[in-house]
Amino acid sequence: MGILLAVTNCSATDCTWLTIGSGIATFGPASVVLISMVISIVRMVQRRRAFWVPIIGMVVAVLMTVLCGTVAFMTIG
Repeated sequence: MGILLAVTNCSATDCTWLTIGSGIATFGPASVVLISMVISIVRMVQRRRAFWVPIIGMVVAVLMTVLCGTVAFMTIG
């Protein structure tokens, strides 16, 4: 979704929010999922419960995509 937002034509005079929203919507969820995987692996090695870390990571990734996509779409107008 973020890559599609990056190739749109911005009709506003200032396209910084489009750039910020599409950048975070593109790279943010992948980084959140990667960080949650690393944290869950570390917790499993330490013999602590880790089932909840990927669940929270996926919820945060979806929310990040939706919110940043909304910011970018609002900028397009």
